[in-house]
Amino acid sequence: MGETKCNPTKGRCVGFCDRTTQPLQELHLARYFGVSPRFWLGLQIDYDLDVAEDEGGDRIRQEIVTIVNHL
Repeated sequence: MGETKCNPTKGRCVGFCDRTTQPLQELHLARYFGVSPRFWLGLQIDYDLDVAEDEGGDRIRQEIVTIVNHL
């Protein structure tokens, strides 16, 4: 595997911590793994939405009435 000058503490957190990644980290990861920064952004967005759904999805579905149902 190639060499990186990234902070190993930050690298360990990707995918294992509650902390979201930062754009600069995404650029580092994209360069290191040879993929697009948008790939990492997409993974982070998917993760954040899954966490939000787990934390508040049921409550939101109960509290918010879909406008389509009232047209």
